[in-house]
Amino acid sequence: MPPTQRKIRAHSELPAGQPKLFINGTQDPLTTKAGLEGVTRVTPQPLEVVWLEGAEHDFDGHEADIAARVVAFISRHFQDAFVP
Repeated sequence: MPPTQRKIRAHSELPAGQPKLFINGTQDPLTTKAGLEGVTRVTPQPLEVVWLEGAEHDFDGHEADIAARVVAFISRHFQDAFVP
């Protein structure tokens, strides 16, 4: 099975009902928008996709933006997990 098909299959087997966050850079040479759309099309919901304008694969210079988005995602989807 080609690597792309393996990746899509692996994502299709992620658990349904568990939130997923995909963060990619618009300048990432390894992931295209069409490629990620193919993956997310078969990935069980819920999921969110964030495109960081100008970010490359290493996200260099975008760390604060990523941290803020991850914190917001966790707050939205897992708030009850942190309540004692």
